[in-house]
Amino acid sequence: MCYKDPEKGIAVVLEVIGGLKSAHGHTPLEDFDHFCTYSGLSENEVGRLPFLWTKSTATCRHGSPPTRQD
Repeated sequence: MCYKDPEKGIAVVLEVIGGLKSAHGHTPLEDFDHFCTYSGLSENEVGRLPFLWTKSTATCRHGSPPTRQD
């Protein structure tokens, strides 16, 4: 796993869900960018590691890959 490397964690998550869209038509990164704009969260304010962990958590919560319907 990549628990100690949030950059790798984000890359792994985005491989799986990066192309998914929310109910509003946004990707996980678009939703995270909106969250940062709305909340004022920035890497400069909190530091790189906390910012990356927040980004990793936010993108993970975006949704699950679609399941196959037989």
